[in-house]
Amino acid sequence: MNKPNPQHSSATAEWYTPADVIARVRNTLGTIHIDPCSSLLANKAIKANAFFSAEENGLDYFWAGNAYINPPSSCDGAVCERRCTCKLPFRFMEQMFEQFYEGNLDNAIYLGFNIGQLKYLSKCYYNPDDVRFVIPHRRIRFVRPDGTPGKSPTQENFIMLLTNDLLIRTRFDEEFSEYGTMFGALS
Repeated sequence: MNKPNPQHSSATAEWYTPADVIARVRNTLGTIHIDPCSSLLANKAIKANAFFSAEENGLDYFWAGNAYINPPSSCDGAVCERRCTCKLPFRFMEQMFEQFYEGNLDNAIYLGFNIGQLKYLSKCYYNPDDVRFVIPHRRIRFVRPDGTPGKSPTQENFIMLLTNDLLIRTRFDEEFSEYGTMFGALS
C-alpha cells in the first residue's frame, strides 16, 4: 500500500510560508503585528511583532493590528488522537472574522493550504465587500522547518484578504494579481 503524500496534509502541521508569499504579504500589510499560528523558527521569516506558538494556542488570545494567518492543518495529535477532528483551519478563519468585526484587527491575510477551506466562509459572518482572495496559478510549495521547500502540494491553495481599507485592497491586488486569479468574496 502506498503511503499518502504528506505535502501540507494533516500528517504534520509544520509547513511554513515561502519567502515570495511573505514578501507580498508584507508589501500589502506593511507591518505584521500578529501571527497567531507560528513558532520562533517561522517568525524569523514572518517578522511579526508578536506571535503565538502551538503550545500557546493563538485561539486563546486577543489579536490586534494587522494579522497574517497560515493555520496549521492539524493539531499534530496534541488535541486529537487519530485523525484530526479539531478543524483548526476553520477555527482560525472564524476567529479572524470575529476579531476583525469586533474592531480588534485592522486587516488580515489568511493563507489557505486547501481551496476546500473556502467552504468555511458559509459558516462565518462577514461582509463580502471586505473579502478578496487569489487562487495562485501554481500550487504553493510550503517550506519545511529545515528551510527546504516541500513538493508541490496535492491541493490548490488560496490567499484571502480581509480589510475595509481601500489602500490595503489596492496593494493586495497589485501584489497578487500576477500571482494568480483574483476574486471578490463568495456570497
